[in-house]
Amino acid sequence: MGSTVDTELTDQAVRALLQNTLGLFAALNTNIHKNDQMLGFVAAARSSEAVARSEYFTSGAQLLKILEQLVVWKFGSFENLPAFLDFASGYGRFTRFLVHKLPADRIWVSDIQADAVDFQQAEFGVHGFVSTVDPADLECEQTFDTIFVASLFSHLPQATFTSWLRKLCSLLKPGGLLAFSVHGESSLPAGHTMPDTGIWFGEASEIASVDTKDYGTAIVTEAFVRDAIVAATGHPTYRRIQYGLQYHQDIYLVVNEPAPDFSGLSFAYLPHGTVEYCLWTAPGELRLRGWAADMSETGMPLEVQVFIDEQLQNKTAPSINRSDLREHFKDDRFLYAGWECSFHLPDDDPTQIITVKAISGNGVESLLYLGSIESLLPTGKVDLCGWTEPGRLYVAGWAADISETDSPVEVQVFVNEQLRQKSLPSINRPDLREHFKDDRFLYAGWECSFHTPNDDPTQIIMVKAVFPSGNESLLYSGTVASLLSPPDTAVSVSDSDEERREELRQMHLKEELRQMHSELDQRLEYIRHLEAEIERKNAALEHHETPRRRCPWQRFSPRRRPGATKRK
Repeated sequence: MGSTVDTELTDQAVRALLQNTLGLFAALNTNIHKNDQMLGFVAAARSSEAVARSEYFTSGAQLLKILEQLVVWKFGSFENLPAFLDFASGYGRFTRFLVHKLPADRIWVSDIQADAVDFQQAEFGVHGFVSTVDPADLECEQTFDTIFVASLFSHLPQATFTSWLRKLCSLLKPGGLLAFSVHGESSLPAGHTMPDTGIWFGEASEIASVDTKDYGTAIVTEAFVRDAIVAATGHPTYRRIQYGLQYHQDIYLVVNEPAPDFSGLSFAYLPHGTVEYCLWTAPGELRLRGWAADMSETGMPLEVQVFIDEQLQNKTAPSINRSDLREHFKDDRFLYAGWECSFHLPDDDPTQIITVKAISGNGVESLLYLGSIESLLPTGKVDLCGWTEPGRLYVAGWAADISETDSPVEVQVFVNEQLRQKSLPSINRPDLREHFKDDRFLYAGWECSFHTPNDDPTQIIMVKAVFPSGNESLLYSGTVASLLSPPDTAVSVSDSDEERREELRQMHLKEELRQMHSELDQRLEYIRHLEAEIERKNAALEHHETPRRRCPWQRFSPRRRPGATKRK
């Protein structure tokens, strides 16, 4: 994880930049609750708290820009909203920005986690009420002009999807706007097919307090959402904005009117992308790599700008082939979204603040990254996790030390704060060398397996890399369930999934075989060391014995101390 100093520098830089670009008239509150799953999810993916905080804040700012477009279209401005509800609000990633546009006494937040509601009320001064698993149990006498629901319906099963939509629509004032997001059909994991019902549901959740049968991962077709809207409102008119929520989820708009008119809404996509990593290629030479895309129809090229300590260092235009992005987004506009640039810096100070922006052809600007260079240096990742047999967990990934120490990185795996296994990266990973264009990543792969007290998927697993310098980097921290079953790399094993069970069993056997080979290599190395030591000592003995054979009387001569004088 990033150091405390690194985190403070990042927060200061984020506050300064966002306050300026968003026109905030008061200081941005950057306090984050310790249980905020959104921050934890990003931190696990990025292996850096500083990077995670930067992305956490910038994504909250982007949500404000998205919502502002919808409010201006429907109501003219935030000033015309007497009552606003952020439903399934989490711990305030978005609320901390909204209070700068709308007075806190006009804002309500609701979440199923009571401490999340309490935190927002205390930090931001808003109203709040705790949500429920069953929409029929929710009690709320207030009605709202706008209800914003970011990433709740993307987790709901078929049993409660429509009923929650109906409940929230009932809380709208006449003419009120409901905006909610879903995972569209393009998010369907590889190898899976969409059921005839139009909804695919996987039992995986980052919220341990909610049953995964009630809150998992939902992917839906537009036809499914249309039917749910008709069932909830009685009319079929809605507006879908594909990838409208940060290019990750689709936004659906429903208005509490018999025949709402969406023709006046012109949604402006924000440029989107990320900085994936940076590397020192030589003293004072820094290389950055990432991607950026613009779904607007301007037809003008996107520009990526890189600043170090507020000084422009380089400009570049995305042009690198990224077929992985086209496949992920199912859109040809992402095919050449990759970008890369290098530039010289006066020194190699890793605490320097780097800012990366993407600017669309019509001047719309998005922040891709703001934080220290150090936080962008790649350290590792957990790629795979699965049960190989009851009570035995297999974990694999990569970790690399890109310093010049040339000493091994140690990967440590904890379950419920108990150290379960250690591993040294040694597995050939030519894919990493190709990705980073650096030989230091060639043998960065690691894997291990170990027994756990039970198969409880809510157990907390933590994986960290410990470097020769003593620094540590968190590669993952969260529930076993969340690591087992992300939509794109699900590896959880059921009784019916014999093929996957066998694959994980083979991985376990491979790990045991690798450990046996490693132990054998260590023993052979020790034997070679002993043989060399014996040979060295024999040579020394031979050297001493030779003159003794030539001058046997010398062995009886008294040894004289250095500097001593001969007795007269």
